[in-house]
Amino acid sequence: MESVIRCEGGAERLIVDAAMDLVSHGHKVHVFTSHHDRSRCFEETLSGAFPVTVYGDFLPRHIFYRLHAVVFCCHFPDLLLAKHTTTLRRIYRKPIDYIEERTTGMADLIVVNSKFTASTFARTFKYLNDNGIRPPILYPAVNVDQFDEPDATK
Repeated sequence: MESVIRCEGGAERLIVDAAMDLVSHGHKVHVFTSHHDRSRCFEETLSGAFPVTVYGDFLPRHIFYRLHAVVFCCHFPDLLLAKHTTTLRRIYRKPIDYIEERTTGMADLIVVNSKFTASTFARTFKYLNDNGIRPPILYPAVNVDQFDEPDATK
């Protein structure tokens, strides 16, 4: 497993939860990462349940804001959330929508979170779709343990 474990974010939580679940089922897990901030990480990464090995922490995250990987996870295109109801709004949104599509296409990897979003992406970002950009689906992880106990607030 590889991730950047630098703070308490969603992707980092997913990696840690997956590692802990694999360990709890008897698997040997070793997490490799390019950064692990021991003062701002999840407790499980310090517990000893699995080793965390850092490689390349001395390397810069980018070189002059270039030569770095950008992964974009598209949940829903912003331009579909903006109102285009009047001529003035359409004129105002035209350059913003153009920039959104072109900058989205600059990502090294684009993923979507469902088949619905994949089809919405294709219909919305026609230029990207016409140029062969068809993002793979990366379904969101769900911590099913949260459903073990009934919710007392209902």
